[in-house]
Amino acid sequence: MTAKTSLDFSQKTVIYLDDEYYTTIGAMDAMGVKQTTLSKEIRDNNIEPKIHPGGYLFSKAAVETWLDRRTKRIMASRRKTR
Repeated sequence: MTAKTSLDFSQKTVIYLDDEYYTTIGAMDAMGVKQTTLSKEIRDNNIEPKIHPGGYLFSKAAVETWLDRRTKRIMASRRKTR
């Protein structure tokens, strides 16, 4: 028997355990990346999703931390090229 979930992973955000999480689609939109980049960031442990039987869930704090870290990396690389 397969586990049935009531979460709609076609939405950008879902409520899970009284907290709001981004789904994969929502995280890609918020982060401004595509599926390949998101998969690489997960594999490289740059962002840690919660694993749910229906798919990955990303906390808003995890996405904000990733965005902050990426902005700092981009700004540092721009300083080096000047």
